Amino acid sequence: MSSQPTLTRLFAMLAFAGFAVYSATTFQLLQEGARVSGMVNTVAAVMAAVSGWIVAGPRIDARAIGSVFAVVQGLVVAVFLALAAGATVDTFRLGYKTRYDDLGEAMNGFFDYVAEGAADIAVPDLLVPMGVFSVVAGVVLSLLYRLMEARRNAR
Repeated sequence: MSSQPTLTRLFAMLAFAGFAVYSATTFQLLQEGARVSGMVNTVAAVMAAVSGWIVAGPRIDARAIGSVFAVVQGLVVAVFLALAAGATVDTFRLGYKTRYDDLGEAMNGFFDYVAEGAADIAVPDLLVPMGVFSVVAGVVLSLLYRLMEARRNAR
């Protein structure tokens, strides 16, 4: 794995951010009240972009199967980063309203938020597009790696 910036990492970052906006919008529409927040989309896109750059981007290589699994790993990390960001905001919001008596309750609230969010994401309306994205993005990024990065690595 290379630690230097590459075009493969850039395209992985952009693909993850774009898919995160789609997924966050779909997730919000599945909730009661169906209100789409631009802030949730922004946070999801930033967390997914970080995951695409740091987790998936360096693991993309000429092997399509390995690249698909790298994208799956990146998606899992992106989901948990976004849930952790939301849990942090929710924990501070509820702590400010003095809903928690001590730090232990706040930590339980944090992990409850992450667990409930993960359960809410585990629906076919989100898992099927994530699976399709993993396969398509993995194959396309692998092809891009073959086209752009293999020549650079051959030097």
